Amino acid sequence: MAAPGSLQPRLKRGVPAADGDRVAASSTKEVVLTIPDMVARRVPDLDVRSGERRTGWTVVEVFDIPFWAFLVLPLGPLASGLLRLNRHRGVLVELPVTRATTIRRRTGEAIAAAWLAGGALVVIEALVRGRSGLLTVGVAVMVAGALVATVGLSRIWVRGRMEGDGVHLKGVHRAFADGVAFVREVRRPEPRVREPLATSAPPS
Repeated sequence: MAAPGSLQPRLKRGVPAADGDRVAASSTKEVVLTIPDMVARRVPDLDVRSGERRTGWTVVEVFDIPFWAFLVLPLGPLASGLLRLNRHRGVLVELPVTRATTIRRRTGEAIAAAWLAGGALVVIEALVRGRSGLLTVGVAVMVAGALVATVGLSRIWVRGRMEGDGVHLKGVHRAFADGVAFVREVRRPEPRVREPLATSAPPS
């Protein structure tokens, strides 16, 4: 049996999206992983988003957030920075990924951060100069950045939140979700069969 840190379910591997940028919605599912399993890396040896064989791990911070925030905030530094403004404290966990998924995610985060920061600077300049037209442009750029940070990243990455002693992940690849079920089935103890009690022979 494989070591706990590299469990590879004998399942059909997921098929990544044809365009290489996102996974079809029909191929994504939701799973709940326990914190001890994630810390010990007792998870499928597959990219959490694409379903391909993992090439590394990425650290993300998971928070106990309302359901509405869970629906719009993908895991990552942008969400962590926003939630920390409200003095939220998260839990650091690792997720299996491929290099391609990491590059797509970081590119999306960089674009969103650039648009948000650029829009904020334009808004500040518009307020200082009293130019309403420039203010409209700045707000529009910030809205575009917010859409990339939420809707855009959700199409190429996963969302998650704390639920008790577990992490609820949404947007994981079907192969990864099936792998989680497989790993749990392998680790489930076999039921013990109780032997019948020996009875003494009746007196003659």
